[in-house]
Amino acid sequence: KKQNRLPAYYSASDALIVPSLYESFGLVVLEALACGTPVLLSRIGQMSRIIEEGKNGFSFQAGDPQSIADTIERFFELKEQFWTNEMIREGIIRRFSWDRAASEIFAAFVSLQVESRGATNIFRCGESPQPN
Repeated sequence: KKQNRLPAYYSASDALIVPSLYESFGLVVLEALACGTPVLLSRIGQMSRIIEEGKNGFSFQAGDPQSIADTIERFFELKEQFWTNEMIREGIIRRFSWDRAASEIFAAFVSLQVESRGATNIFRCGESPQPN
């Protein structure tokens, strides 16, 4: 399957460049970072919040060819100062794992329960609720 080859392509690349003008969040960015590949992307939507400038990538002004060119040049000048591929991979997995997402969603539900009911009977993920 073609999809199965993607990690090898990401890993073989120096960087992924995402010059999007409209896409506010792209799965391709997470896929590349999960493979340890730095990302250079436009500063639009939520995508640029994923990048830690100079560590796992750079961002540039959307729609500005000179900004894109300057960012690519800066990347290759500073490439050796970036996090290692393993650090990039671990960082993104830590921030965007399914376990973390589930915990954050659960915490949001608990927070809503407390706010809406003034509940005092709160339990943590993995624990059973105790009757009042």
